[in-house]
Amino acid sequence: PPQLYAVSIEPDRPIIAIESGNELCLVNLEYTEAGFYTAISVRITTMRGK
Repeated sequence: PPQLYAVSIEPDRPIIAIESGNELCLVNLEYTEAGFYTAISVRITTMRGK
């Protein structure tokens, strides 16, 4: 099953990592002044889990 990690717990800029098989997905959520989150996602393919 996919693993979920909280990388940074800054309240206005949480970073979440999701590991599933040989993929690692980093999601950076940034709270904007307009009152919503923007998400920047980076997907990394690793050699683990093959």
